[in-house]
Amino acid sequence: MARTDGGCCDCGDPSAWSRAGFCNKHTGPSEDPSVFLPARMQPTIRATVRAAVAHVEAIASKLLQTDEANKPSKEELRSATLISTRLADLCKTLGDGVTRAVATCFCATPDADSTAHEPLSTLILADHKYRVRLRAALHTLYFRLLGDQFFKNCFARLLAQHYATLYGENPLGCHAPGTTRQGGVHDDVLSLSVQVFTIKGAMRGMIEKTRLLEVLTDAAISCLTPAAITPPARAEGAAPGPQTINLKNRVIRRQHFWRVFMDLRFVLQQSECASIFLFGERPQALDSFLKLTSLLQGVDTRTRYAGPRHVTHESTTWVEAFDLAGEYMQFLPLILAGVAHAGSGAAAEFPRSALREHVLALIIRFSVPLRPWLAYMLGDNPTPADPLTMPVTLHLPLHRLLVSLMREAVALCDESTGGAVSLVEAFTSAGVPPAHLAEHPLRIMAWLAQVRCGAWAKNGETLPWLCEHFQTSSRTAEVSYDNDILCLQIASLQLGPRRFADSLFNRFSASYGVQLVARVPDATPVPEVIASPRCLSMLEEVLSLAVIIATDRNRCGARSAEQALRRKIVHLLCVCDLTYSQIAKKVPPEQHSLLDTVLAAVAEKHRTAEGEQYALKRACWGEYDPYYTHYKREKATKAEERYFQQLGHPPHRSPSARATLLRQQKTPPCPSLTPALPAFAGVAALLRARVFSEVAYAILYGTARTGEGCPTERMLVLALHLLSLAVKAQASGEKFEDDSTFEDSALAQGLRLPSACDVVANAKCELTLPGAAAPASILSLLLELGENAKYVEHSVAIAGVLKQFGELDAECHAQVAAHARAKAAAAQQKEESSITSAAAVTPGRQRLLDRKRRQQEIMQQFAARQQAFKRQCVDAATEKVATSCWFTSNTFKLTTTAKGCRRFY
Repeated sequence: MARTDGGCCDCGDPSAWSRAGFCNKHTGPSEDPSVFLPARMQPTIRATVRAAVAHVEAIASKLLQTDEANKPSKEELRSATLISTRLADLCKTLGDGVTRAVATCFCATPDADSTAHEPLSTLILADHKYRVRLRAALHTLYFRLLGDQFFKNCFARLLAQHYATLYGENPLGCHAPGTTRQGGVHDDVLSLSVQVFTIKGAMRGMIEKTRLLEVLTDAAISCLTPAAITPPARAEGAAPGPQTINLKNRVIRRQHFWRVFMDLRFVLQQSECASIFLFGERPQALDSFLKLTSLLQGVDTRTRYAGPRHVTHESTTWVEAFDLAGEYMQFLPLILAGVAHAGSGAAAEFPRSALREHVLALIIRFSVPLRPWLAYMLGDNPTPADPLTMPVTLHLPLHRLLVSLMREAVALCDESTGGAVSLVEAFTSAGVPPAHLAEHPLRIMAWLAQVRCGAWAKNGETLPWLCEHFQTSSRTAEVSYDNDILCLQIASLQLGPRRFADSLFNRFSASYGVQLVARVPDATPVPEVIASPRCLSMLEEVLSLAVIIATDRNRCGARSAEQALRRKIVHLLCVCDLTYSQIAKKVPPEQHSLLDTVLAAVAEKHRTAEGEQYALKRACWGEYDPYYTHYKREKATKAEERYFQQLGHPPHRSPSARATLLRQQKTPPCPSLTPALPAFAGVAALLRARVFSEVAYAILYGTARTGEGCPTERMLVLALHLLSLAVKAQASGEKFEDDSTFEDSALAQGLRLPSACDVVANAKCELTLPGAAAPASILSLLLELGENAKYVEHSVAIAGVLKQFGELDAECHAQVAAHARAKAAAAQQKEESSITSAAAVTPGRQRLLDRKRRQQEIMQQFAARQQAFKRQCVDAATEKVATSCWFTSNTFKLTTTAKGCRRFY
């Protein structure tokens, strides 16, 4: 649905509505409604209207002349205004027959030749020269006539034919609403384009006859050309950089680009037109579009201000940058819809079997303008020594178009399309190194973290809001932030987990945080600008980003549209209960048809003082993801608080049991590894890289051995989630493809685990850090933390990680079981000593002591039977599987009988 400040009635219009929805008063247009007029009136009406139209056309012709002596007088302009008003009133009051009669006087009949005279053509060309009242009267007349299908088709054809002339002669009239002095968007005839460029049935023929796509893209470039600048060369003798946009130019500040962007979007909203735009026989429109994209690449580049004081005047160019890029990035889903339309086989002129060849050619074309920009921005040193000195820009349309097209290629192409497309093949076609493609998205993520940590405080007070807007705004997050995450996921698969993880830690300067967490002395001095609290915050940020890259499925997931909407609504309702209208406003219009189905599945309705609201069902709280990327900080905190409130109120439990459960479970849930597209199946293997096991070791060591508030509680949660997800990735058999020649750098002295990708082997390895009293492994540190009363709130999460290790490896299971037996024996010994130390043993105490001894004997028999069963296995693999099966089928359950006697059975 396209919304405008005005419009025409489209009741019974087959270009706007399905015929099945017509009412009995508007049954659709006939061949010629004017035939229903009385026969004696038809010649009189046509003659009168033809004379009136000829008078208005003559005045318009005079306005188009350059000779001042032939300009129309005020009386002539008044008469033209009066005639236009009267014709509009006639069309409004006398019905469809008179409207068609008036329309035929403005336009040539369909059977006329191409040279036939059309007064409407002259009236459209002279539109920018009219006075305000005459222009308003003619626009009102156009609105009345647009209800006639014949006039609508003619008006659409002539508007497309004269679009370039109109836009070139009066670019200042094609601006955004609210920026004009009089009349808003009705100051120019191009404001009526929404009425005609959204006609579904006529667009294809209009594109072929009037070259509409080329006209619109050329108009967009001509609009932005006055604001284009060429950046200087970065070195002596080097070539200057690609052209970019000067955001301080009045063309950008007054948003003169708004109308042509909207018109191009109206056309591309029809997936058939978008498919012609991408794969048509005339590539000029796509070439112009890529030139337009390259102008927007890298606008509003920022560098950290390191002066002694804060900036005196904050730059406001980010407003113009977001307005420009926000309008432009709305093209991205339309382009992807065009690719999907071609892949569905709906395009008759485009065979599905040729999709693979065409998509690879499209990837090559999209990468052509990106390569020179990367060469200019990165130069010979793509990785600066100090990450805080990196120039950063939030606007990377070429990156986002390219990775989105790669994603569509691997998702759509299969044997029926001429063969599948792999990510390696897509990258080879693009000719862009993965490290170069991921560099600027990595800088964006590091910049967001630096701003949240306060490293850019001297640049002004608007940056925190800008970061939040970029990541959580419904207008930018899904087309910008999500595609940046997709770019990093693709880069992690192409570079390999270890190489990508090394780049990740370098951009975030996270090694300093690891040194502080593990209390490891290191010869590398910590930069003055990275204070200890900021160092720890950056470590938290990089670990959170790693979890998001491994688990986010917004762009690389194998979700259906209904599943994606379900996830969005679940996380909206995690924050607070909402009404139906509040939910509908946050859902894209194309998904409204699924809204009722999803709401019925995940929410239940209840009545409040504010009306009927939807609350999340108890069973759906398990789908809550604490790493949901589109939450603002305060909403993320609110959702986590409500999650624990729901956890503390389970049904069928006493208040004391609920309090105990809430006290023992303060760890946010670990996100699940949902299915991804086959090409992205190994993205979760990133967390198996050695560096993440080393960071988890440092956090667990610092938590268990120092206990001085460093590391933070959030770091402990992140370490538990990293280990849990890494074990899941290893258990699921996700491929760990990496460069064996690459050697990652050590994070701190003495912190080096043996295996590059085996999480279990690294968990069993014991390290002795400088200054440590005794060696420790990840498993031993987890067991130690599980016994610490200070971390009882995380005991359930720690036990879950230990269980995962035990299910994956028999040696880990034996170590955990031995620790559990030793703990039980110590507890029993303590209880026995307390009992025997009493002056007299009562019969009740004696029965308790006997029961404990019988339980101990049963546990010993259980261990002996397990060892005997394991000895029967032939090899280690069979032993591992058999141990798990035997343990599952012989699990002891502790219960309480009616008399209060506890037994094992």
